[in-house]
Amino acid sequence: MLRPTGTCVVLVFPEGKRARLADLGANVGLQPSDLPNELFAKDRHLHLTGYPLLREKSRLAALASLDLARLRSMSTSVDPASSGPLRDVGPHMFLSWTAGVDLLFVNEAEALALAQRDNVRDAARILSHSYKNVVVKLGPGGALWVSGDSEQLTSPSQAVTLENTRGAGDAFAAGFLPSWLDGLGPEAALSAGNRLAAKAVSMDSARP
Repeated sequence: MLRPTGTCVVLVFPEGKRARLADLGANVGLQPSDLPNELFAKDRHLHLTGYPLLREKSRLAALASLDLARLRSMSTSVDPASSGPLRDVGPHMFLSWTAGVDLLFVNEAEALALAQRDNVRDAARILSHSYKNVVVKLGPGGALWVSGDSEQLTSPSQAVTLENTRGAGDAFAAGFLPSWLDGLGPEAALSAGNRLAAKAVSMDSARP
């Protein structure tokens, strides 16, 4: 069955905030059989956005990707991607699907929703019981990293002129992951993530 390409219209407001209107198209048809088996290999990394997990029709494929990554000794990271759908599907369900991954990326709203707390530091500590490492993206406040042994590290965001926040979270992950996977440690990884996110929000385009 042929499906249209997914389309997302992003509305950016003068203060830099955004809203999205999405037509998911072929994305909702993702099946486990569509996964590129050859890309799942030892010492590679799987970064999974929460969108396929939070939508019923693509959930099996997302869960299969995590299973394959674990089976083949890959490192894994997950980002819920949106606090609204996360609340709709239920924090407990998301935790049951993803607990045990090497790294959880969340923004403040997602951390509070997942941990069901009203303080972001408390939420990060609680989530570190389910994930090996937790990184909370705090926007202008930088980022927070918490490990299972309760060690915490904050890194200030970069001073920029805000154009829009579109793509900032993805840019942060793209900056963070190479440093972290190279074993440079959380401080270097947080700084790399913040640098790329800062570049993203200072541009009219979301692709630094």
